[in-house]
Amino acid sequence: SMLYSTTGILIAAAVFSWLITLIALTPTRNALDSQKRFVGNIAHELRTPLSIIKTNTEVALFDDDLDRSLRETLESNVEELDRISDIINNLLSMNALLRPEKIELTTTDLGPIVSRVVIVLGELAEHKSIRVETSALTSRMVRGNTAALEQILMNVVKNAINYTPQGGKVLISV
Repeated sequence: SMLYSTTGILIAAAVFSWLITLIALTPTRNALDSQKRFVGNIAHELRTPLSIIKTNTEVALFDDDLDRSLRETLESNVEELDRISDIINNLLSMNALLRPEKIELTTTDLGPIVSRVVIVLGELAEHKSIRVETSALTSRMVRGNTAALEQILMNVVKNAINYTPQGGKVLISV
């Protein structure tokens, strides 16, 4: 009987401790979830403008008549923008690893995403006399994360432009 009462007390203490811990940590858990959401949202919002600033800066560097000091400043800015992009990618990766179920997937039309990317990279392509053409199916809907899809497409098309010979063509087929 002593054994049963000791076991009962231990079980009751364990359950009580678990409940107290659950109640005590709920505000902390909620605050961490809010912080992760905030970091993820900010990181997604910063990606596209930073990509545009970097592309515009790289286009400005094509000018052969740039003052040496201005050229060095712009090259330094590109390096810093790359560093910021890496930080944002790390934040997003960390957020996704911590809460992969929180990555927002929606049904997204790739058409407007492709159009935005082509507009943003238009000057870079124009400077190299590269034609960027698109062809699209009528059904362009995918399930994914719009910001991530735009960033991926921005990187792929920018690489295509950078590695296509002067006067060439980049075809984006959706």
